[in-house]
Amino acid sequence: MRQAEQLQKQEAPTKTEKLEIAIETAEALSKLADQTIKEIEEASIEAIEAANSRVERGATSLGGAEDIEVGKLAITEVQREIQELTSQTQAKISPENPLSATPERATEQPSVGLRDTYTPDQLAELRAMTKDDYGEGLVSGAHKDAKTLEDHETAQREAYKALDEKIEAGIVQPDSITSDILDRLELRDKPEIAIENIEQITEQIALELKGLTEKGFIKENEAKLIESEAEIFTSAYAEAFPDATPEQIFEVTRDNSRKLAYQTERDKQVFSGSDHGTRHILEGNMAMADKIIASLGDTATAKDKVLIHQIIVDHDLGYTVGVAQAKQSFDASKDHPLFSTKFIEANEEYYTQKFGKDGYEMIRDGILQHSYPKSEYRTPTDPEKGFNPDLIRSITSTVDALGVTAETKCPAFFREPEVIKILQKVKLFADKHGGKVTSEAIEMYKDQLRTLADNEPDAVRKAGFHSAIENQFNPVTVEMTLGQYTGVLKNIKIAENEGKMVPHVTMDISRSQALLGDLFGDKISTKAFKKAMEDFGISDDVMEHMAKIIREIRGAKTAEEKKVLVDQLRYSSDNAVFEFAPELDETTSEIEELFQSFEQVTISNEVRDLIRGVESLETRTPDRVETLLTEFSTSIGEQVDEEDLLGIMKIQERIRSNIDNPTEFENAIQELKSYVTKGEKEFMGL
Repeated sequence: MRQAEQLQKQEAPTKTEKLEIAIETAEALSKLADQTIKEIEEASIEAIEAANSRVERGATSLGGAEDIEVGKLAITEVQREIQELTSQTQAKISPENPLSATPERATEQPSVGLRDTYTPDQLAELRAMTKDDYGEGLVSGAHKDAKTLEDHETAQREAYKALDEKIEAGIVQPDSITSDILDRLELRDKPEIAIENIEQITEQIALELKGLTEKGFIKENEAKLIESEAEIFTSAYAEAFPDATPEQIFEVTRDNSRKLAYQTERDKQVFSGSDHGTRHILEGNMAMADKIIASLGDTATAKDKVLIHQIIVDHDLGYTVGVAQAKQSFDASKDHPLFSTKFIEANEEYYTQKFGKDGYEMIRDGILQHSYPKSEYRTPTDPEKGFNPDLIRSITSTVDALGVTAETKCPAFFREPEVIKILQKVKLFADKHGGKVTSEAIEMYKDQLRTLADNEPDAVRKAGFHSAIENQFNPVTVEMTLGQYTGVLKNIKIAENEGKMVPHVTMDISRSQALLGDLFGDKISTKAFKKAMEDFGISDDVMEHMAKIIREIRGAKTAEEKKVLVDQLRYSSDNAVFEFAPELDETTSEIEELFQSFEQVTISNEVRDLIRGVESLETRTPDRVETLLTEFSTSIGEQVDEEDLLGIMKIQERIRSNIDNPTEFENAIQELKSYVTKGEKEFMGL
């Protein structure tokens, strides 16, 4: 009828009218197919029953009982073939068959949402159980002997299987994440919104984010980042799935925006030493992924881009299930890819409807293995899937491995100057006490952090900060956080290296790195670089060379001398190339000033210089030792009082008198390293 009206008008139908025509046509074809199948089935049953009856009557009259059975068997075989043919016909013309259904018919299927099956009381009970009973993590143990990428991928699959036991015991339930999102963001009773066009999508998401900001769940700058990602994702999804309706695009984009807001809100309650909200997900991983995609030109398809973005949005959801607050949280938190993957698997129908069966499997597998970088950029796109699994897997794992520096990984609370000062106190205490921090000292520093947390005006965030201080603050997270200030990720692209396309990473050496190296040694000063480079197969052995060259760069007198040294800071493997920019990066002056003022409080820098000068037995001559001790005494003059100086002089005398006794000499050096000056005591609050 509608087609006839269009012909009479002699006008080109609009897109909406075309869709309506297609739907009407699809419905008519579906009804016709159903009627045809019904008629085939009825006719087949009738014919078979009649044939059975005739064979039975005929065989009985002839007295051939055996022939009856033979006849029935033959008819049964015919019946089976007819039924199989009927089933095949039904499958071929069924609307559920993605190969036979038109895109318009596919949109007729009811929309599948993310599973929401837990009440607030059940969620609270579950989180408490996870916190108390989760125990040791599965990933660390599974990967203990893994060396190659294949080893790690196999180990991760084994850890994933082992998680089932904890799920069956009710200790952790990753399928509860949707319910927790709706509960925590107070969205459970929000009515569904009718979306008629693409333009409405970003408008409605912006309105929802505004509401979340007003309630204090996220900040305005975080909401803007999420809104920007929603715009990018909407456009990419519409391109990758051109037959998707505005409602479908809205649903998946809205769900992603909620996940991002939720992870950002939840992250305030987790001091794991790194951010897992918008800073890490959007400013870090997503921004780097977009740079890589741009460097590849036209290599990445629209579906590649959408699946990359989806994996990045979902990959760290597992941090929210409660293990981050568990008793063995640092180790248990490494299981977060397992939880994220279980969430995807629990919502298989949702992801299959939104991304297709292949897309769902790509998202699931990409999230499970996201902690283990892959570098395969020459594999062609799979023509049947419409995307490149190796490319997606490589990009999503690469950007996550590079999230190691403060600008993309440091939690907001740890970027506050007064908080950094407390981290310095903890690290100095550990440095002066053989790497240990007493429980009394930790409690004292927690109290100082609690006082700072009380300055947070938003009640929800304040409660989150207090929870994080109680459960997460320890010397490990302190060192992790300070180590993030040692470098700055500047750029990443994919380029050829020795015949293989691999990530080329450019990093700057921060000025804070120089200060941290002087204060606490090379281990912490190369921490950000070490973590990133190790994940791409660059040997740990290069760290000593790197620390040496960085020290020389700090002492370089001219730009040319500095450039010669920086050119030596190039390290590569089969999986990546790391290069360093020729200028030391200027971090925020406030942060730099904190490290500089700290340098005036402690004698750690001077002690380290002395130790470096006498660590070699070959150069440990009486004259050299005397020169170094004199220089040391002069350099610490302004940082010690008379009482300190007398105590240090006694230790120096032990050093002088034991030049030929390596054991006693080392004991005296360690005593000097552990000596706490009056100024250091006051700084640490002892």
